Amino acid sequence: MMKIKYPLAIISLVLFFSSCSVQKVVPNENELKSKFGNKTFYWNYDTTFLLIVDKTDTTNYNYLAPLDFLVYSLKTDSVTYKQFLPGGAVGWFGDYTLKIEIQPGNITGDETENDFTFYYDVKRNKKIINTPGE
Repeated sequence: MMKIKYPLAIISLVLFFSSCSVQKVVPNENELKSKFGNKTFYWNYDTTFLLIVDKTDTTNYNYLAPLDFLVYSLKTDSVTYKQFLPGGAVGWFGDYTLKIEIQPGNITGDETENDFTFYYDVKRNKKIINTPGE
């Protein structure tokens, strides 16, 4: 059986090189504005996805203003989801989940918030009808 003379040095080198990984470069706001225009940007928790919102009237969280948004993936450098709503709101609900609220038209009285709200998992590219986890 062969005996290793410097096991601690070898372990240290292995740990050092395994911790060296390629770091993703998160674009700054000027780079984002040059790529997407004068929009509002919201990163998810680990900066892997970017919610880009273009709303004509952002005063007082105006649900009646048209809402145009998209999700950009830093990993694939591409748009993974895009939506236009005549009125509504969008925001991060979880790590990879968007909450999308649609401004209803004529309300008959028997609707609930669930009729005008849905969720979208940007990692799985899947629409979720009910609240995630239900």
